[in-house]
Amino acid sequence: MNGYEIAAVVGALAWLPQIAAFITSLFRRTKLSVIVQRQPQVGFTYLGPIFNLRMAFSASKKDIVISNVQFNIKHETGDVHVFSWQGMIQHFGQMKVSDTNTIDYDREQGVLALKILTTGIEERLVRFQNEKINEERQQFINRANKKMEFMKSTGKYDPKAFMSSEEISDLVNYCKKSNIWKVGKYTATLHVQSQESFILTNSEFFFELTSLDLEALERNKEHIFTAFENDVRNGNDDYKFLEIIWNWRNPAIMLRKSELTSSST
Repeated sequence: MNGYEIAAVVGALAWLPQIAAFITSLFRRTKLSVIVQRQPQVGFTYLGPIFNLRMAFSASKKDIVISNVQFNIKHETGDVHVFSWQGMIQHFGQMKVSDTNTIDYDREQGVLALKILTTGIEERLVRFQNEKINEERQQFINRANKKMEFMKSTGKYDPKAFMSSEEISDLVNYCKKSNIWKVGKYTATLHVQSQESFILTNSEFFFELTSLDLEALERNKEHIFTAFENDVRNGNDDYKFLEIIWNWRNPAIMLRKSELTSSST
């Protein structure tokens, strides 16, 4: 063995501790598994596009604290929209109130963080909304709030007149144009954030929307003004709260793209 060969062997041996450390850390990393309900809620309301999904989280090797959950939802044409978690509902079971009736016992939770223990499974109904549309919608809401404050400061605030203002009209029009859902196939890629290192499994899902789905969601535009008016005028003596029934769609979640139909109708 000449000097060059000896140097090469010595150089290779120098990498062994780093390689061993990498392999050791790989086997020690938390494995985060996610199971999703096969039928999500796809919606469109005055809150914008909505994607609600019941999810079960489990961790192996080490507990993990999740700080954010997102779905990148990509249409077959290439459009990508980011949906971030906005709220969670935890189901604790049912309470029997009579011989024939029961009521669900659920609790609303915030989304600051979620701790997943290795000793059990955390199941939640997670509500996702479109990040970009939420930010843009908030700008219109801020303008409307400033209009309300100005009317109140001048002693001219009237809820009915406020609902006829340009600011409310702009807000409603923006919301009506914010439906990003289309007919076709979607790929939903899950992204989870944590300060701890982990391996995520089961992170890609597929679904599709039909023309009937889209027609139902588009009809929700008729309720957007009323939804805002309910928020503003609820409790006024001269206003009757109007119940709104939003249309929701429940497409089937597929774990493989090949399970989707060849065309959407």
